[in-house]
Amino acid sequence: MRTTLMTLTLAFAVACGDKETATDSGGDSQVDAILALTGDSTAGATVFSNTCAGCHGADGASGYAANLVEEIPEKDDAFIVGVIINGYEGGMPAQDLSDQEVADVLAYVRATFG
Repeated sequence: MRTTLMTLTLAFAVACGDKETATDSGGDSQVDAILALTGDSTAGATVFSNTCAGCHGADGASGYAANLVEEIPEKDDAFIVGVIINGYEGGMPAQDLSDQEVADVLAYVRATFG
């Protein structure tokens, strides 16, 4: 239920452009724990290549899923982590990654796409 509620809140926030809601981790302890980790962008590149590039494209923009070149600069870290671990309504499933892998992907997408 909590995952469904968070996913709906994230979807509403993006659809309505509510930056304050979109950036609120909602007290999600897993999001907070991931944000407290130090991500390794080199390790994140490997995870991205194996997990994300199939949908988003190796360049983050050439896949059928969201264009990360456009999306990442507009979103805060809590939102990005929430989408990775909870999925996103409309097609992105939650990803089965360790907290460190999520922190690494976050470091990679920030370094690469903004």
